[in-house]
Amino acid sequence: MARPAGANSQLTRKRILAVASALFAKNGHAGTSMRDIAGEAGVSLATVTHHFGAKNEIYRASVEAMDAQLGRIKQTVESAAAAGGSLDTIIDNAVASAVKFGRRHQSAITLIMRTVLDTGELAEHRREGVLQPYLESGTLLLSPLVGLNEQQLRMALTSVSYLFVRYSLSSTDELIRVAGITSGPRKKRRALQAVTEHLSAALKALLHVPSQL
Repeated sequence: MARPAGANSQLTRKRILAVASALFAKNGHAGTSMRDIAGEAGVSLATVTHHFGAKNEIYRASVEAMDAQLGRIKQTVESAAAAGGSLDTIIDNAVASAVKFGRRHQSAITLIMRTVLDTGELAEHRREGVLQPYLESGTLLLSPLVGLNEQQLRMALTSVSYLFVRYSLSSTDELIRVAGITSGPRKKRRALQAVTEHLSAALKALLHVPSQL
């Protein structure tokens, strides 16, 4: 079957964007040139310019693409929470889903956090489109279940989010070392399990959830 007209162009654009996103995540905006992107993507500089124009435009497209990936975390966590059960179970399932998501989307998180390092804050559209809905839905879900006011709930969720980002960006080797796993099989899996259990415990402590004996 013949490839649809424009398919090669779309594939090239997609490849360039993927390469650019990875380079921006690794080296930042200032440390990445259009020639770097063209070389890694295996295309000419003119091709990159044709698809995206100036470097600021491809950077903006990269951030938007990563934003779209991370936007799905809210749905992932909400689906885990909707499975029901005790508050302990809801927290465990939601945190486990978030950790898996974060490890799969390291480049996206890295690129988004680079904007925070550059400006000291999330971009306004991300605060309004992702952070605010996350805090509002989390507060709405938890307020009937714990004895904290809205401000306390928002701060607890934000604090755990910061921990989540840091652990998401850690290398596997770092997680293994942090967890103190020095021998035995499946060290990566055991380290991720330790991180997941720690984040669950941290959130429960911040929410003042009684320990389950």
